[in-house]
Amino acid sequence: MNRFKAAWRRHPYVSLLFVVVLALTLAFGIRTVTKARDFWHAPIAQNQPLQEWMTPRYIAASWHIDKPDMFRIMQEVTGLDPMATGDGKPQPLDRIAVQADMPVQVLIDDLTAAILAHQSEKHD
Repeated sequence: MNRFKAAWRRHPYVSLLFVVVLALTLAFGIRTVTKARDFWHAPIAQNQPLQEWMTPRYIAASWHIDKPDMFRIMQEVTGLDPMATGDGKPQPLDRIAVQADMPVQVLIDDLTAAILAHQSEKHD
């Protein structure tokens, strides 16, 4: 403690700057940890409206559909084998629409209707 008092007397502006920087570091550190915790613990939004950037796996998670059922629905709507599309990486709906040779909005509308039908069958 005596060293801090001596530093404060000899260099008051530098000491004050150090305290301010330390406080800002602490404040931004707490903010970063809080935001990261909120991000990682937030569930995927439920039943999000389908958009071009979404992949079938993301849609399955959002709509609580088993992946095999989602892939079956995709195959029924597009006529494509979902496991054979792309280079082994998940493909978003806009790329799947190009591969299926259909407008992306038609794919989204047909897929939404098929998902809703699947869920109504599941709950009946």
